[in-house]
Amino acid sequence: NPIGNVSDRPFKGIFIGGGHQIKNLNISLAANSKVAGLFGYTEGVVKQFIISGICAAKTDKDSIVYVGGIVAINDGTIDACRSYVDITGKMEYAFEGQTNIYVGGIAGLNKGIVSVCQNYGAVLVENINTNKKAYIHVGGISGGNSNLITACENTRGLIARNGQVRAGGIAGLTSANRTIEPSIVGSIVDCKNIGDVIVETSHIEAAAGGIVGRHSGGSTIKNVTNKGNVKAVLASGTNIYGGGLSGQIDSAIIESGE
Repeated sequence: NPIGNVSDRPFKGIFIGGGHQIKNLNISLAANSKVAGLFGYTEGVVKQFIISGICAAKTDKDSIVYVGGIVAINDGTIDACRSYVDITGKMEYAFEGQTNIYVGGIAGLNKGIVSVCQNYGAVLVENINTNKKAYIHVGGISGGNSNLITACENTRGLIARNGQVRAGGIAGLTSANRTIEPSIVGSIVDCKNIGDVIVETSHIEAAAGGIVGRHSGGSTIKNVTNKGNVKAVLASGTNIYGGGLSGQIDSAIIESGE
C-alpha cells in the first residue's frame, strides 16, 4: 500500500532521499482505495530521490481515482525528484454517472507545489467501458494541477484512449483553487515537455496540448517549452481541442511559451 494511503491520515512528515534510488516499485490500486503511488496523500515534503518501477490502477469500484509515479494526491511539496515509473490506468467500472481518473508521472493530482522534477516513465490510460461521462486527466508531471508546477520536465510520451480526455505533456488539467494565494494557483512555470501526447477516442470531446490539455479557471502558463508532438485519432463526431502549448483555454492565461 502507498505511504499515507488514507485521506484523513496523510503523510505530513519530511522524506529526504539524499539522491538515492528506489528500485522495482510495484504498486497496484488496493481494494477500497482511491490512490496509487509510492505515497497516497501527502501534506508534507518529499524530495531528492530517484524512483523506478511500475504503477497500475483500475477504476472498477470507485468513481474517482488518483495515480502518480511518486504521489497520488499532493497537498505539500515534491522537490528534486526523478521518476522512471511506468504507469497504466484503466477505467473498467460500468457506472452511468461521471467517473474520473487523474494520472501523472510525478503526481496524480497536485494541490501543492511540484518543483525541479523530471519524469522519464511512460503513461498509458484508457477507458474500456461504454460510459460517455468517463473523464481522463493525464499529464507527464501531474494529471491535475490547482497550485504550482515549476522547473519540471517530462521526457516520455503519454497515451490516453477512449474517454473525455484532458491530456498534456506537463498537466492534463489546470484550474484555480482560490483557497490558496491567487497569484500562483493553477500555474505552470519554467517547464519543458519533449514527450509526445497522443489521444485516441470516440467519446464526445477531447483536449490535448504539449504543455496542458485544458487550461482553465484563472490559471497561468509562463515561460514554457514544448518539443513533443500532439496527435489525435478521433471517431466521427468527436470534438478535439488541440495546441502546441494548450489544447483548450477557458478563462486562463498564457504569458510566454514556445
